[in-house]
Amino acid sequence: MSPNLIILNFMKAKLNKSKKIYNFFVCDFLNSLSIFLLLTKIKQSKDEMYSVIKTIEFCYGHRLLNYEGKCRHLHGHNAKAEIELSSEELDEMGMVYDFSEIKKSVKTWIDDNIDHVMLLNKEDEIIPILEELEERYLAVDGNPTAEFIAKMIFDQVGSLGFPVTSVRVWETPNSNAVYRG
Repeated sequence: MSPNLIILNFMKAKLNKSKKIYNFFVCDFLNSLSIFLLLTKIKQSKDEMYSVIKTIEFCYGHRLLNYEGKCRHLHGHNAKAEIELSSEELDEMGMVYDFSEIKKSVKTWIDDNIDHVMLLNKEDEIIPILEELEERYLAVDGNPTAEFIAKMIFDQVGSLGFPVTSVRVWETPNSNAVYRG
């Protein structure tokens, strides 16, 4: 006997009331069960994805304005970004995306724009000094936190046409931030 039939027989025995109430209850139960099974199928299909993660290492400097901790001072990090790409299907080579293509495009952008660059809030008073010294910097809207950098990389990877689903930036070996789209 199937589990659904057992449940229906149990409900029938327990209710033991008019047929009208029983039919209403059974219909309501079956509707709820159908909705549950449909939502379960939707969740399963959403979870059925292939993913690849490319890790790219880079160095950057920054400081956080209006922050009371140590990060209010100029300092640097040996960071790594984990770029996750996802797809429901694999390409003709059996891949979500070729790692060498990710490296060629994304690493080039990171190397050109944030590797060995001072990332600063556009309101930072040190910017004119860096300009005078012809030092590399990137002025951004807001504090250049690991969270901010993760979203910045996510947006850039997406604009390059990659099916990016998340970017994790490791600021230290023990601290990271993730942006998911």
